[in-house]
Formats: sequence, structure tokens, C-alpha cells
Amino acid sequence: MRHICLISFLCLIVSNSIAQEAMDTFIIDGFQKLAANNNQQVGTVKLNLPLQQTQTLNQLLNQNAALFVKQYSPSALATTSMRGMSAQHTALVWNGINLQSCMNGLKDLNLIPMFFIENATLESGANNNLVGQGAIAGAIQLKNKLIKEKIIKFESNLGSFNNQQQAFSLTGFHKNLSFRTKVLHRNGLNNFQYYDYFKQGSPLTKLENNEYKQVGFMQELSYETKSSHRFYANFWAMESERMLPSPMGVASFANEQQNDRNYKAYLQHQFQINSKLSIHNKLCLLDEYIDYFHTNLAPALSRSVNKIIESELNFQFKPQLSITSSVNFTNQHAFSDGYRTGKKRDLITWLNKLDWLSKNQVHKLSLSLRSQMHNMELAPLAPEIGYEQKINSYLKLKANAAYCYRLPSFNDLFWLPGGNANLMPEKGRKAEITTVFAFDKFKFNMTAFHHLLNNWIIWLPSSSSSFWMAQNAKQVQSNGLEFSSEYAHEIKTHSKIKVISRYQFVNTINTKTYLEDEKSLGKQLIYTPNHSGMLGVSYQFRKLQLNVTSQYIGKLYTKSDNLEYHTLKPYLLLNIGLGYYLNYKKLSGECWFNVMNINNQIYQVMENRPMPLRNYQISLKININYDKN
Repeated sequence: MRHICLISFLCLIVSNSIAQEAMDTFIIDGFQKLAANNNQQVGTVKLNLPLQQTQTLNQLLNQNAALFVKQYSPSALATTSMRGMSAQHTALVWNGINLQSCMNGLKDLNLIPMFFIENATLESGANNNLVGQGAIAGAIQLKNKLIKEKIIKFESNLGSFNNQQQAFSLTGFHKNLSFRTKVLHRNGLNNFQYYDYFKQGSPLTKLENNEYKQVGFMQELSYETKSSHRFYANFWAMESERMLPSPMGVASFANEQQNDRNYKAYLQHQFQINSKLSIHNKLCLLDEYIDYFHTNLAPALSRSVNKIIESELNFQFKPQLSITSSVNFTNQHAFSDGYRTGKKRDLITWLNKLDWLSKNQVHKLSLSLRSQMHNMELAPLAPEIGYEQKINSYLKLKANAAYCYRLPSFNDLFWLPGGNANLMPEKGRKAEITTVFAFDKFKFNMTAFHHLLNNWIIWLPSSSSSFWMAQNAKQVQSNGLEFSSEYAHEIKTHSKIKVISRYQFVNTINTKTYLEDEKSLGKQLIYTPNHSGMLGVSYQFRKLQLNVTSQYIGKLYTKSDNLEYHTLKPYLLLNIGLGYYLNYKKLSGECWFNVMNINNQIYQVMENRPMPLRNYQISLKININYDKN
């Protein structure tokens, strides 16, 4: 904590001294700000994610992106695999703060309700410098934006298997103070039926011990002074209780349960010093608990606490040139039954970034350099370069390249059993090139990417025991192609149609290995599909809207030898939704009826973990603008 106070004090001294000098020296009219630490990196691909009709981040990504989401059941642990990389290689960033756990390097997507988020984007590519070491494959950006309005929102969802959600928010303001309060409650039995092929005749069987409960609270405050200071505070609390069902083929049905408690406290200060200079300061506390219970085992408790302080300085050197410099201090502390004495780690990260835009706005160039020190040990420098060129009014080229570096998590190093204190950090490089075509109502992106990562950290089943172990794969290479298209057309005055598609081909293989068994060389990594994609069609007529979406996931290997009998079959899911929009005076809203997996597809995302067949959901959203005349 003394380190945090010292760095905070130094940052405030620097910002005040710069402010005094800058305000006496520079007096220039308005300027165009080119980039900031948490904005999209030049040369990368950004996908805006619509928040309608979705309850969790897991559902949002499944319905709108081509990446693969690993999940054991609809309400259980859900993580991402982007561009063939692991879940630890995709950062989950909330208001500029990386939420990946220091214990396992993950963040459960089912613990992120989209009702608490105002803006979500998927940024794939070489943008790890902007969000830290966990963004080798890309980043999921979540943001809260509090504006001056007076509105009440209510949302209710009711679905199959007794799944339901109620959510409420109140937003208001008084003079320069704005506030928003959100509360949420979710629960369900999730006792869906599945075909149990471990039993004779594969009878329909009801999944037991799969219920869940979740409550959440968020409080936001924003205050803006007359002297260009802006303060924003956010407190977020989530508590979840989830039963964990046994996989198919397991004879015993033990009572297994996991409780998650997550608390986030965030404070941000922004100051526009003058037309050229601005400063952003952040303080954040992340406190996470995981309680695990099993009838045949002693209770297990894990807790991690991250204390983060960051200060960023943005300087518009010239109308076409901006410089960003930031320092981030993170104190990580975790303890668990896997390492009962607890583990600590201090990370200090420096980022320097230069953005250039040509006078005719045809060329963009970004150069950045990130350096990091952990426990007084300096990590390799991580440079990055991004470039964009506007060929003509409808064609643009993007390119990006970077060096990447990731430290092992505490579980990777110290968990008993399975942790490996001799793990080496991951090091590698990556590059991508994108063609962007936009003509009238049609948009199309094509991206080719390449990742080469040494010392890839992977957990694999042990050949000599029943548990999994953390190991370094000597070298992993991931190459692939991504395609994205969007078409929107207004047929008549009250009728319009929109079509979106995403597709990804990825080949992620072991090119070198430290393991004695070389059967994995040249083979696709487990639970990494070669093919994944989605297609969505939306048609709206006056106040009615019809949505049809499909998701395809190709064959999944469950063993590193890639033998055919160690695979999960590809699957195609079809969803359909019918909605009605309401707008009357101060009242607006929408009502939806959705059918998921309408084709009744039998599929598994993880081996021997069944997923629900056809199921239904009704949702109602109501907004009341109590300040509207």
C-alpha cells in the first residue's frame, strides 16, 4: 500500500507541475485527439457488440462473434478462445482495468451481466500494449458511460428450466453531479434434458445439481467542476451461488457447489489542462472470493486482491502528432488451499505511445513501447507498430505487429497439485494485415494473422496421475484468416433488413515441444476449432422485428494426439427471436420472444458436458424518462 501512495503522490506532483508550466506556455484553439491509452490501437480490428436481448457476456459473444466460447453448462464457467489462443490470452478490460484474475489468468464470462454495461467491443489483434500482458490474442472492452439524464429502466426475463432475471436501474442528476444505481437478480434450476449415451438406448435424462443464484449491485457517481476536472466513481458487487453437475458417465452424484463474490471499486480523475495537454488518473481495487464445496472433500477458499493505480499523460504535440505516456502499478495478492501461505507480486508497467496522422488524413501510424518490472525483475521490452492507409473512399488497409510477453499466473506456478514453479514466461511475436471495404450499405473485412509463441503455458492431463499439470509447450504457432461482413438496407419507409456474418479459420499447432511424447507435434491444440462462424439476419417492419441467428463450431479435439475418436462433433445452432417496440410519451420499451437451438441440435462444448436442447425465453424491457416534458 505504501508503494501505491508513493506513486500516486508522485503522479499528482508531476501533473500539477506540468499543468502550471503548460498553461503559461501553450494557448491553441481546439485540436483533434488522435489516441489514448484505452482507445483502439491503429491497425487492429474493432467489432461493436449490440447489447440487446443478452443477459451475460457469454451469450453476447456467442451470438455476435466468430470466436469460440468454452463452457461446461449455460451458467457454469465460460471462457474465450480467440484466434486459436487460450483464455489467458484474451484480456477482459473494464473501464481500462484488466479484470483477468492473478490466480488463474481467467475471468468467467457468466459473471458479467450485460445490464451493468453501456458499451462492449471486441478488439482482436496486436494491441497488447494498451491493456497489458493478457491481450496476446485481443481484448474484450467493457465500458460504463454516465451521462446527464433522468431515466428509470426495468428488465425482466423468463425462460425454460425456471431461468429468470429481474433488473432495475435509476439514473438522475443534480447540477454537475450525476448518479446511477443498478440492481440485478438472476436464478434458475437449469435442469434441462439431454441424451445420456452412457446409458443403454441413450435415454432422455434430466441434468441434476445445476441450479444457480446471482445478485448484483452497481453504484456510479460522476462530478464535473468548472475548472475542467471530471471525477467518476463506480462500485460493483456481485455474488453468485452455482451448483456444479457431474459429467456424463460418473456414477456418483456428489453435492458440488461454487460460490463467487466479486467486488470492484473504481475511481477516475480526468483533467483537461489546456488544448494540448490532459491527464487521466485511476485507482481500482478488485477483490474476488471463490468458495468451493464438495460432500467428499473439505471446503476450499480462494481469494485474490488487486490494487491498481495508473496515471496517463496525453500531449498533442502538433495537430497531426500526439504522445501518450502512462505508468501503472499493480499489487497482486492471492491465497488459496493450493498455496495456503499466500503469494504476492508487484507489477510496474510503463507505456509510451506515439500516434501520427498525415495532413490529408490518408496515413496513420502508431508506435508504442511497453516495459514491465515484476518483483524488481525487468521483463523484455514489448514494442508494437500499427499502420493504416486509406486507398480511396471505400478501401482501407491496416497492418499491425508486436512482440508479446506474459507471466505465469499464481495457479500455474504454485497450485498443488499440478503447479510448476519452473514455468518460463511466454514470449513471442504476432502480426496481422486487414483489408477493409466499405461501399454504401455494405462493409467487408478480411484479416490474415500470425502468432508465434514460445513457452506456451498449457495444462494437460498427467500421464502418471489423475490430475492435470501446468507445462511449457516449447513453441506454438497460430495462423488464420478472419472474414466479417455487414449489409443494411431500408426497403421502404417502415421496413429495413440487416445481415451480418463472421467467419474464422485458425490453425494452432505445436511446432516444438519439451515433452517426451512428441505425438502432439504438428497437431491442433485441444478445444481449438479450425472453423467457427456466425450468420445473423434481422428484419424490421414498423414496430415488429424478426431476428434469425446461427452459430457454427467445427470439430474439437480433446486429446493432443488428434485421434478421431478423441473429438467432439461440429455443431450448428439456430436461434430465432420476435420483438415488438413500444414508444408512448415518457414510456418506451420492447418485448421479445426467443427460441434458442430451434433445430434441437445435440452438442457438447466440453467433453461429456451436455448442453440444452430447444429452449425458450420471454423478455420485457421498460424505460421511463421522468424528466421528459
